[in-house]
Amino acid sequence: MNNENGEYRCNHAKSLRDNYSSPDCLMQLIPSGEDLYAIRNEANGEFFQDTIGSMSSQVSSDAQLWYIKPYGGTKNAYTIQNAKNEKYMTRKASQLHKGTPGKDEVWIIENRQEVITEDLANSYYGSLQNNENGEYRTDRATHLSKTMEIPTRLFKMIKLTNGHYAIQNQGNYEFFQSSISIMATNIVDNGQEWNIQPVNNKDGLYTIQNVKNGEYMTSHASQLHGGTPGKSEYWKIEKYPYLKTASWMGDNWNLLANKPLNKICIPGSHDSGTYEHSGLTAFGWVGNTKTQIFDIQMQLMQGIRVFDLRPALHNGAFFTYHASNVAGKLQGAIGAKMEDVFAQIRAFMSKPEHKHELIVLNFTHAMRWSGGGYKYDLTDNQKQQFIELVKLELGNLLIKRKATQLTELTCGDLLSNSANIICLFDNGEFGTTESETEKGIWNSTYFKTKGSYSDTNDLEKMIYTKEGDKNQSQLIQLRNSDRSFKANQSSFMFELCWQLTLGGFQSTVNTTSILELAAKANPALKPTLKQWMKDQIINKTVYPNIINTDACQESVTGVVELSLEITKHIQ
Repeated sequence: MNNENGEYRCNHAKSLRDNYSSPDCLMQLIPSGEDLYAIRNEANGEFFQDTIGSMSSQVSSDAQLWYIKPYGGTKNAYTIQNAKNEKYMTRKASQLHKGTPGKDEVWIIENRQEVITEDLANSYYGSLQNNENGEYRTDRATHLSKTMEIPTRLFKMIKLTNGHYAIQNQGNYEFFQSSISIMATNIVDNGQEWNIQPVNNKDGLYTIQNVKNGEYMTSHASQLHGGTPGKSEYWKIEKYPYLKTASWMGDNWNLLANKPLNKICIPGSHDSGTYEHSGLTAFGWVGNTKTQIFDIQMQLMQGIRVFDLRPALHNGAFFTYHASNVAGKLQGAIGAKMEDVFAQIRAFMSKPEHKHELIVLNFTHAMRWSGGGYKYDLTDNQKQQFIELVKLELGNLLIKRKATQLTELTCGDLLSNSANIICLFDNGEFGTTESETEKGIWNSTYFKTKGSYSDTNDLEKMIYTKEGDKNQSQLIQLRNSDRSFKANQSSFMFELCWQLTLGGFQSTVNTTSILELAAKANPALKPTLKQWMKDQIINKTVYPNIINTDACQESVTGVVELSLEITKHIQ
């Protein structure tokens, strides 16, 4: 709000408004450096820029960045100066002021809390089974199923700060709504909000009532019930079992606390953020972009501790993505919004029982999604914008200390200051400096790794191919990492990449999917590694430190169980 005339900036660059209204007058201030921000309007998603009479769809240079600094002693009073032309926002919407700012250039910035937000820490996952017919709700709004399957029959009951719930399917990541025969892609109003109430004297049964129309989910998938709920409107909500894996590091702290990272094994996920997708390219489809079945919070509950996160700048915001280089062109899709990823991590870490869980976030392959070509082309300003977003979102959870080789530190050393997250930034792309480690920003050179994917869709070749073959198997790479070899004397983490990859034709044509390949690879993980331990292929000098998989699901991979067995086996 301008302090001189009391009018509000809004989603129209050339006009101000007499009264505040949301979302037209609501702005998101995205940190990009010290006192430096991008200003994004919540209604149109566009950014204010140096040519103040128009708005920009993305942050591409200093033109979309603003220095926001306190003015005098007035509460919440600031000046807003463009980083490119050094002019100030003033009370005339389509003009900028050059020179020393006066009272016309003073703006009141207030924190607005009217938006209903997600209380992820008190959300939960489960199935919805009708008590009368025994059938389950699915990812198809008009369909019930007699069988329970993961992830299409699994839902996330997202607690909202007003006490209601949004019900999100974990197969398509869409929401049930008042128009029950179709699903919504976002929470936009109370049509996607539900009251979930226990039924009196009926243990484990609930009614599910839409907030907008007051009607109840019933035994007919495409209908809602408008009267008093009866047995057709009773639902059994069975929470998904993950308690044994959610706190596995803390539960085994006596084993892990005094071991350096390079002497333990932990589970990781490949392309962790592409559990949902949007922004598909011409040859992108769900089959060649979706690598995970669970969101980040559930991956954490499943015991995953190393996350492969690839930032893509799209329409002014950062997303995860999965893509391939097909004839020099980008083919794939963007996944979850980075802010959603960070919110889920914060929710997980807010639980006291997770205080001994170490998380590693590995940021690589950063790019501008709108660029068209397959290249890592963030500008220096955009890289800094992403780093500032990480610091803002994760704050005190970041492990901050003087630069050192992290793989040589023990779990106890790393978690000694109530911080749990190592954030790694690819050296070749971000080039972060030694001094930034004390702010929680770690260059990837401080966390050395070996091992890579085998680049094959053949399970036998991924596991066992002979040395010298084009596609190096995981077995050959593991044996070559023998720490008794002179070349392997420095500290490192060996990554076992237990995933199959689509061939060139498969990656552009709707044939086999990544998840179908994972369904072949994942059941083979546990018996193979157990045999390797029995045969002493995995031993005191040859062992994986990180086991990466697609479609992370402990009941299929057993990767948490394996990680603990390997850690004990190599003592």
